[in-house]
Amino acid sequence: MLIDEYRPHAFFYLRSVNDLSVPWVPSPFTPARQLPPSKVGSPVSLLSSTSTTLSSKSPPRRTKKTLQFHLEESQTSSSSDVGTRASERRKHRHLSFLRSVRKQLKSRKMAPKVLEVEIEQYDPAELEPTASATPPIPLSEWKAWSYYARPCVNGVDVDNLSPKPKLDVELDIQMMFDHIKSPGGTPHPERWIKGQKHPALPPRPATWKRVDPLAPLPFPWEIQLNPLLTHSLITYPEYTPIYWNLTLRTSLLFFLTEDGGLQFVMDNDVCQPASCPLVTHMYICAYAFAPDWNVQYKLPWPIMLQSRDGITCEDFFDGLYENFSQHLKKSEYEKWDEDMQRYAMHSHIKHPRGWAEDDLMKRSDILGDNIFYRGLAPSLNMEGWVLLLGPEPPMMIKENPF
Repeated sequence: MLIDEYRPHAFFYLRSVNDLSVPWVPSPFTPARQLPPSKVGSPVSLLSSTSTTLSSKSPPRRTKKTLQFHLEESQTSSSSDVGTRASERRKHRHLSFLRSVRKQLKSRKMAPKVLEVEIEQYDPAELEPTASATPPIPLSEWKAWSYYARPCVNGVDVDNLSPKPKLDVELDIQMMFDHIKSPGGTPHPERWIKGQKHPALPPRPATWKRVDPLAPLPFPWEIQLNPLLTHSLITYPEYTPIYWNLTLRTSLLFFLTEDGGLQFVMDNDVCQPASCPLVTHMYICAYAFAPDWNVQYKLPWPIMLQSRDGITCEDFFDGLYENFSQHLKKSEYEKWDEDMQRYAMHSHIKHPRGWAEDDLMKRSDILGDNIFYRGLAPSLNMEGWVLLLGPEPPMMIKENPF
């Protein structure tokens, strides 16, 4: 079944913390899945076909070149010299012609100095993008993050993502555990103070280091995307596990199935990091339609996702929806050519939104029928990410009984 393909890293979370005296046991190790080659081009694949890309183990190929700089001890045009020249002009009429000639001859006799400096020259191949040297992240690690961030404690799903808030009182974790439900059995997840550490609770996976705000961001081709965001299926290699119409709210995120059945994506899933390592910024600058994803179009409204603690899948989907749900400005519409205006208007009429007060054109109207999420990949222009879109997957189209 298709569900079995994303069960190792999402969807099913059967383990819970029912007793604080029992230490947490990690889930069984599940290696990264070996997938067929992707049809989505990348800066690495394109450049490697025409030039040699250095691997992480290759020694740096640099040469030293000697450059010569000629330094002349002549007068400069600094601000202090400007004042000096003004006084010189006032005194010039009192100087004899012979004295002025002697001064000019003296300045011409000053020989220039030559300074030689050795500078390292980088080999051009060393400056080209290289694929990430990090080994593929095991599928079980993504799921381990879900258990850590959204554990089921005493039968209640809680938010335990660190860091915890600063409190003036000492917390009794056993008391929180006992009072997570009311005497009548009503769950109260708000009673759990997040960021708790305990042997019985799932630990934070060591794969994801805490974000260093001063460290430079890795390039898109240097990081690994969450399997939920990219092509990680064997049965349908050109699809992601996620089935989502980006004109609809993120509460309507589903898992892809063979028979068109809808399986909700839960908080346990979208709380996972969008990438490894965690990144604080993601810049989506282009979009492409199936099946030719290598024809990429500049996104009129680039999306900059930001998160101080690292972008999650929830941040990613919320950012997409917020961007494309914006109403289209008249000035933006008038800048398009007639073909683009006609295409967007046809899309707007074809996909009614169901209520008159919102019968206005939105940014998503430029996508036509390609409003279903198909994945994310590094853009070919090396400026950021490209959003992969397509029509509704055929296995999810249900026949109209009327």
